[in-house]
Amino acid sequence: MEEKQMMTNEQLEAELQSLRSKATVAKILTYGSGAAAILCFITGLIPVAIVFIVLALVGGSKRSSATMSSAVC
Repeated sequence: MEEKQMMTNEQLEAELQSLRSKATVAKILTYGSGAAAILCFITGLIPVAIVFIVLALVGGSKRSSATMSSAVC
């Protein structure tokens, strides 16, 4: 027989808190990369700005896919 694994409320709360903190860090890094890209464009560091744009886009896509997958569950 398969045993069902049940998580306690404390375990669920700890998991949720961990995911929230990771999402906050990802959001800060995404917005920070976008701001750094803008500053690099202003100062004329175009290659560095492009790297920051890529980081911001990747971070944003990861955040949106994580939001979509959590909404499905």
